[in-house]
Amino acid sequence: MPDKPWDQTLVNFLKRTGEDLKKAGEDIRAEAQKLVDEVRDPETQQKIKDGLGNLGQWAKKSAEDAATKIEEAVRRADEAWRSRGGGGGSASAAPHGGETDFAPKAKKKVAKAAKKVKKAVKKAAKGKGK
Repeated sequence: MPDKPWDQTLVNFLKRTGEDLKKAGEDIRAEAQKLVDEVRDPETQQKIKDGLGNLGQWAKKSAEDAATKIEEAVRRADEAWRSRGGGGGSASAAPHGGETDFAPKAKKKVAKAAKKVKKAVKKAAKGKGK
């Protein structure tokens, strides 16, 4: 009877697999309980809060630094544009009529964007304590 050994092999495989799954489930349950206990620990919660506070301070400083660097880059570009003669109004410098106004307009737009970034960072910093 060739079916009998195959049937028995299948049954043995299913038993082993069931036992393995049961053990894995117990391991997962035990690890989940450890994590829950750790999260409930006030000391761990304080560490998490401190870490988030540090992250917020870093984000604020990084955004302010980025805004400052953008403003500086626009200022330098504007100075280069003006020293090149871009603001002179000659026909060769402005073949389409209004291109000499590009640098001041760009500077205003970037400055406005930098202010929005700074404002958003301050607003986020205030909201972190809630």
